[in-house]
Amino acid sequence: MPEQSYKSDRPLTAEAPVRPPFWYRVLSFGLIWLVICSLLEILLFNYASLVMIGGKYTTQLREPSQCVIRGLTNNGDGTWTASENNPTVEIKDLNIPVKTLALQAEKILSPSANPRDTIQSLNASIQYTDETRSDYIGSPRSLRIVTGMERTRYTTCTYYGASEKIRFTLQCEKGQKMAFDGVAVNESIPFDFSILRIAALFSLGLVVYLLIKAPCMAVAYNGKRLSHWISVIAVLTAFLLATVGLFSLYVGSKAGSLRAKTGDQLSQELVDAFSEGQVSLLKEPSPELLALENPYSPQQRADSGAPYAWDHLLYEGKYYSYYGIAPVLTLFLPYHLITGAYFPTSYACLLFGLIAAVFLTGAYMAMIRRWFSKTPFRLVVVGLFCLLLCSGIWLCVIRPMFYEAAELSGLMFMAIGVFFLFCSNIFTDKPLQLHRLALSATALSLAVMSRPTFAAYVVVLLVWFFFGLRQHRDRAPVEKKTKSTLLCLAAILIPFAVFGGAQMLYNTVRFGSPFEFGIRYSLTINDFTNTRFSPSLSLISIWNMLFGVPTFTPTTFPYFSGNVEKFGINAYYFIETGCGLGLFWRFLPLFAIVLLPYLMKRMNRRQLVRGTLLCGLPGLLVPLLTLIITWESGYALRYNVDFAWPMVLFAIALCFAVYGKISHPKVKKGLQLLFICCGVVCLISTLVLVFQHVPGVTNTVYPNTEGAVAYTKLARLLTFWY
Repeated sequence: MPEQSYKSDRPLTAEAPVRPPFWYRVLSFGLIWLVICSLLEILLFNYASLVMIGGKYTTQLREPSQCVIRGLTNNGDGTWTASENNPTVEIKDLNIPVKTLALQAEKILSPSANPRDTIQSLNASIQYTDETRSDYIGSPRSLRIVTGMERTRYTTCTYYGASEKIRFTLQCEKGQKMAFDGVAVNESIPFDFSILRIAALFSLGLVVYLLIKAPCMAVAYNGKRLSHWISVIAVLTAFLLATVGLFSLYVGSKAGSLRAKTGDQLSQELVDAFSEGQVSLLKEPSPELLALENPYSPQQRADSGAPYAWDHLLYEGKYYSYYGIAPVLTLFLPYHLITGAYFPTSYACLLFGLIAAVFLTGAYMAMIRRWFSKTPFRLVVVGLFCLLLCSGIWLCVIRPMFYEAAELSGLMFMAIGVFFLFCSNIFTDKPLQLHRLALSATALSLAVMSRPTFAAYVVVLLVWFFFGLRQHRDRAPVEKKTKSTLLCLAAILIPFAVFGGAQMLYNTVRFGSPFEFGIRYSLTINDFTNTRFSPSLSLISIWNMLFGVPTFTPTTFPYFSGNVEKFGINAYYFIETGCGLGLFWRFLPLFAIVLLPYLMKRMNRRQLVRGTLLCGLPGLLVPLLTLIITWESGYALRYNVDFAWPMVLFAIALCFAVYGKISHPKVKKGLQLLFICCGVVCLISTLVLVFQHVPGVTNTVYPNTEGAVAYTKLARLLTFWY
């Protein structure tokens, strides 16, 4: 029989490939990325351990007797003492190519060592000869030998041909004791396989992958998805843990006791004064200080030798404090009255910083939920991360003095105030919650009582309260409009009247004026009673804080920096920290401010006025005003608390508003990737500002040996070209 053919009525189409579940794709990426991280660890981060491979190098071990030693005296027990400053160790007649050097030496600290010398490290510069030069050439690389870290003894060399002699100059003072066992030439550098380094690199890559690929990251945030809540909590928790970790690194066991019997200007002096029922401090100015023609002049104080209290206010023969009383009234004084002890300022800074981070997160998420609910969640979570990084919290907890306590107290109350303001249903279709408006007004008032600089923010935020009042009045029934208006006014004005009145009364009792906070009476860096406003100094502060350009410094951890510029001005400008990295470079989306004209053209007059009053004033104008008034005080990293987070919040809102008006899918996808990259840059640049400070040494106040050692280990962990 002939074969029969059968034809199906269904068209022949290729089946679409089934995409594997997301968890499977995450697992696949994780395994591949783990292999890549391991290869990077072996081939890149341990590059120095591989430089001897493939080369024929002669190893030499020069004992002390085979070295030319100048300025070191042998103690006979394996230790040496410097008989002069900067002794030298020289090896001669090598006549071999040199690929690695190891100086077998280390510093020995005496029990009476300077507490600032928190780590047993010995620095040594290197001079060498090779086939291109018969006289010594200074190497740009130096050694920093840390006790207990064997790898710090070694360095790689890139000399031309054979070297005849090499000299080490030990950077130490006469009388310094050290151990010295000789010099090793062409000895293999120990391999250092770090699980911690792999874990950090792997985690960063995995987080970026999840931000880009996770389905929950692509959808808009609506406040209901469990995955979104988990992500927000994860970001906040990571920031809080990192804050505690940095506090431990820079302060550690030196934070103080909760049963302390002494304190500083905030934690004790104001507490004692208030306990005695007076606004002036109990400490009395010295007769020598009061006898000066101008006690506010640093030069007269220095020339006379008159004892005085640094950074205190001197007015009509009494000492006062400029710093805000809100942290005293809400923490330091109640704690003292209950326990009889003084709450440590360092712990107060940590506490204020943690609370501020929580409420700043809440305020940000409330903003997103109410006004940017269509924004992809990956942008939302990166924006939150950058906001926390730029808040200035880390820059304060690593140096927790009473200056930083006032800053962080102000930030904490500002964050609480903004949180309750955003959560009050203002500018929504829901009924206005008056109790949250009252809480917001209370917290904002306490922010001013913590840090007078925040007063400008509170003034412009009154516009928000005004619109809230109109919203509440317009939606009330006709017969209840008057009552509703009065209730809303009471919720807003009573807290401002009570706390603002208390501050004004406090100022009047001290200085005779409700608007005088007393900063001009400070015994500090300059005579503020005779200073005059300088636009040039203000412009310098704006440049340093906002536009200071990053520089790459490959030989010094953390490898990036930024100079604090004076632009050759012929005037006094105070610099507390020598690292200036502008906010625009830390949070690159700030450059989106150039898009403001694009948005403004698409607004009607009413929208333009409201946008300017509600966003432009607190997000741009007041931060710039805050920077302008630093002309007198100069440059300090803690000032980021005053201006950085409002500008970042404004920039994020601007970016999300522009993003919402873009319809091209590829453009939106590209902008999402760019925003994620900006988040990575923000993390790196913020860590650069933090790690410019060496625990116990650079602009820090707590000698911390454990922290200094951990800092050094971290620096070596991130170094692969030595």
